[in-house]
Amino acid sequence: MKSLITLLLVLTVSGAALAEKPSAESIEKLLIVTDSDKVMDQMFDHLDGFMKNMVNQSVQQNKMNEEGRKVMDNFMARMVKVMREELSWEQTKPIYVQVYSENFTQQEVDDLLTFYATPTGKALIEKMPVVMGKSMELTQARIGPMMQRMQMEMRAAVAEVKAAQKADGAQ
Repeated sequence: MKSLITLLLVLTVSGAALAEKPSAESIEKLLIVTDSDKVMDQMFDHLDGFMKNMVNQSVQQNKMNEEGRKVMDNFMARMVKVMREELSWEQTKPIYVQVYSENFTQQEVDDLLTFYATPTGKALIEKMPVVMGKSMELTQARIGPMMQRMQMEMRAAVAEVKAAQKADGAQ
């Protein structure tokens, strides 16, 4: 009986150890190893390009003159500046530490650190920004047609509402 209690105690302690919350230091090390700050900078670089494309589309669709383009360029530059300030690495790092802490155990963080030290882990870190950038680019190409479909659906819904209101008024 004593050995059964000891075994249960060991298993309970082992389970608790496996579920141990990761230390802030280990999470910060993981964020450093994965170049999270650089990934954030690259995200903003992609965002700059996305915003410039939006300005170009808006200028073309609204047939703006050069003065309108300058106003839109200035507006987008201010918006990107605000986003860079509000979502800077210094501002968001504590959020990442909190989210990792709430969702990973110390063992998982340690395992990730071990993985990222391997050649495959290093390749993932190196290639992931390119993968994300290309994914965003290809997804962006789908947004235009999607928006057109959504506008058609919105017009159909508005027409349906008007028809329903007209039918209610006729009764």
